[in-house]
Amino acid sequence: MEHQNNHQGSRATLLINFKKTFDTYWLDKEFELFHPEKHLEKLKVALKKERTSERSNPATYFDITPHPFQVEILEKLVAERIVHNSNRNLIVAATGTGKTVISAFDFKRFRNNQPSAKLLFVAHRKEILATSASNISRHTQRQ
Repeated sequence: MEHQNNHQGSRATLLINFKKTFDTYWLDKEFELFHPEKHLEKLKVALKKERTSERSNPATYFDITPHPFQVEILEKLVAERIVHNSNRNLIVAATGTGKTVISAFDFKRFRNNQPSAKLLFVAHRKEILATSASNISRHTQRQ
């Protein structure tokens, strides 16, 4: 019975955290509501760009900085490692919220302290792996 109550408590905590995270994303000024009359052309251009081969080797000529919600996730990853000695962490977030960017920043920071560190990146499509590998490699190049 106690195990079942703990499981229900964990589920409730998970749902509360999910709602807080969703609300943070929903209220972020970076996210836009989709209005077909206003955004349809922008969507078509983005989808076309996704289908082109250019995206598998994009050139980035600017520095990437994490958004505030990404910084919060990065800080939580550091706390998990330092406070809880947890080095196997999973980032779960909605599509388009920058999980790859978060991974790149986190790995770069981690590798500064562990020069021989390696990164395992898992995805369900080869295209995602290719793009992610390119982005992570470019961002984590040793200075």
